[in-house]
Amino acid sequence: MESEIEAQRKAKQEYLHDEIIGKNFDSETFISYCEKVKSSDIDNWTFEELQNCVENFQILYSKHDSTSESSQNIDSQECLYDTIGCQELLPTELTGQATKMLISISDPGLDRKSISYHIDYSVLTLPIGWNVNRKYPDFIWLRDALAVQFPSYYIPNLPNKKCKVKFSDSQLGKQQKFLEFFLEALNSFEFVKRSPIFIKFLKEENPEEFKDFKKQTSNKLRKSANLTGIFSVDGMINCDYNINDEFYPRINEYFTRYTNLIQKLSKEAGKIANQIAALNSSIVNFSEISKSLEKLPEIFSPNLKLEKHLYGKASESFSKWAEINKNQSSIINQYLAAVLKYSSHQPSVLIDLIKEKDQVYQDYVKNANKQKNLLEKNKPAGKDLLDLINLTKQRYGIFNNQSRTQSMKVSNALLLLAFNNFCEFSTKIMENNTKLQSVWVMLLDTLDNSKALI
Repeated sequence: MESEIEAQRKAKQEYLHDEIIGKNFDSETFISYCEKVKSSDIDNWTFEELQNCVENFQILYSKHDSTSESSQNIDSQECLYDTIGCQELLPTELTGQATKMLISISDPGLDRKSISYHIDYSVLTLPIGWNVNRKYPDFIWLRDALAVQFPSYYIPNLPNKKCKVKFSDSQLGKQQKFLEFFLEALNSFEFVKRSPIFIKFLKEENPEEFKDFKKQTSNKLRKSANLTGIFSVDGMINCDYNINDEFYPRINEYFTRYTNLIQKLSKEAGKIANQIAALNSSIVNFSEISKSLEKLPEIFSPNLKLEKHLYGKASESFSKWAEINKNQSSIINQYLAAVLKYSSHQPSVLIDLIKEKDQVYQDYVKNANKQKNLLEKNKPAGKDLLDLINLTKQRYGIFNNQSRTQSMKVSNALLLLAFNNFCEFSTKIMENNTKLQSVWVMLLDTLDNSKALI
């Protein structure tokens, strides 16, 4: 019988065959890369670590293949790419789970005396079973804290709302869906699942303990100017020193236009939901007036039974129509408007990351020019300056690599999110319309059976 170790080794070997040999990467180069990062023996890697190693290798060496002769380096040396050490993130309760983790947010308790800013959301983590209550400002804190802990990574965006107004049921439903997208995205990042901040947000049930943790964390977290503030799953991170003048203008233009168009779609989705809500008001009025006709006193009616039957069934059918129509508006808000609104907030994070990359590059140029000026005066650069040049060069390499790779990953993730939600939206609308169709079928059958009353 195959042992567990042998089964794991076999699974790793099959994975490597598909990802390295199957995708035409050089196996000897990969073995050398593994030796540099950790070990060439796959038994020394967990499957999760191996996946991360392969992903980094593919990003690094696919760039080597596609780099043109016109590619530039920030210091004109031959090596355009490098892998350097950084702080390693340790496993947590969220990593290595046999089943897929699911984080969901229940319907908020609607205390009409409360404003939206202070409504509690129940956050459930399965299969672990953590269940905590969090307010919207807690989600904002989580986002900001992770952004400081992982300065070179994309962290999903949230609107930093300060408005203290009551939300309608549809607005709360949309915000709940927005927060679910946010947590689902965080849960898909291996580095976030290893963050004590994320664990505490999902796990700590005691409100006072969580409040103290937030305060202590906010005091400790500061953006680091050196590599001690850079984290990764395996303690290694890729640097890309290539300067590509074409990539960033294109990606900036894409995300700017994308945001503009998605915002327009979100606005139109909101209009559709509002128009359906307005129509619903007329449907309810029609139902109530029909009910009044059914109860009209017998002043004069040649066929009282038919009149009562006709308007009574019409009132009943329109009432059901109103209920189904209300659900239609909710579906549009939660499965269409919410995902569009969420998506429209994400590109700004990547654009800010690119801006930070540009600033780090300027810091490098500034320090390199200091060295150049000293050399022109036949003066050697001191150790502190040389260390600073190397540090800013590496930081540029990290931010440049992260900006490139995460721009592609996030655009693909947003496309997949839109695809899945459009599918879910279409299914919900189809199911809702099937219910509506059955209402009119039942009314027609009832009226057909009422012909005898004429």
